Amino acid sequence: MESSRWTAGLLLIVTFALGLSIGFIVHSQLFTSGDGRRPQGGPGGPNIGREGLIPPPLRERINEKLDLTPEQREEFDRIFEDHRRQTMVLRRDIIQPQQQTLTDSLRARTERLLSPEQMRRFRAFRQSYRQGQFRGPPRGRPGGPPDRFGE
Repeated sequence: MESSRWTAGLLLIVTFALGLSIGFIVHSQLFTSGDGRRPQGGPGGPNIGREGLIPPPLRERINEKLDLTPEQREEFDRIFEDHRRQTMVLRRDIIQPQQQTLTDSLRARTERLLSPEQMRRFRAFRQSYRQGQFRGPPRGRPGGPPDRFGE
């Protein structure tokens, strides 16, 4: 009896590790660019807006790598669009309300800590930060990018 418990436990651990490994490999092959970096995107992740979860250049790369038929391409797009919709609902219904609760808690704790004058200054600081006054100079080379002909 003790032996079967160990076997079952070991099988569970091996199955979990195998699933984790396969998930990592599939993710790294499908959702990174050729140089190993993730595709760029906005606050919702890699182009999770109008173009869906997978940006068109990456979608074409997947189609080429997997040699998908037109029917498979359509179904692949439907699957990812369904996932995108479900993710947006999850964010709207669960994550955003929880994040708002955390923000409200932060605000309440901050108000208890600071004096009314400090709180007034803190709010002014936050407002000016949101307007971009503390972001510093733009990144990159001084004078902007070089022109195309090296002049």
